[in-house]
Order: sequence, then structure tokens, then C-alpha cells
Amino acid sequence: MKVLGVVGSPRKGGNTDILVDEVLRGAQDTGATVEKIFLNDLSIKPCQSTCSDFCRKNGNCTIMDDMRPLYGKLHSSDAIVLGTPVY
Repeated sequence: MKVLGVVGSPRKGGNTDILVDEVLRGAQDTGATVEKIFLNDLSIKPCQSTCSDFCRKNGNCTIMDDMRPLYGKLHSSDAIVLGTPVY
């Protein structure tokens, strides 16, 4: 089983990061392969409505950013842990 942890907080070592680590540790203890990604480390651009028809027709996005490799990781994961801060 592959589990992907996605941390939405920019604070490494903060509460959100710690909580995602704990969930991933529990998954790893049961034999899962785990990976953690910090969204703040990535350069992700917002969707542009002008290219949305291209995405639907061709199955991929025209925007060349860090979201492209993340799509593959999301699709190949059996479980996804989303950690988001509450401000």
C-alpha cells in the first residue's frame, strides 16, 4: 500500500507537519510505503479557464508547473493524508 502525505502548512515541524508524520508513521508500521510532500515547497500555478477545454479533451494540463509530477503521485497512491492548518 502506498500512502501520500500532503502538508498544506508552510511550517515544517509545526503542528500540521507533526500530525501528518504521526498518521504516516502509523501507516508505515502496518507495512505501507509512505511519502510526504510540502505544498509550500512546490511551484503550483492556478488553473486558467482559457485552457480548461484543453485539459478535458487531452487529459493533461497545459501549465508546466510542479503539479504535473504531483498528479502522478496522487493517482498512484492508495491513500492520501491531507494536513491543512486552521488559522
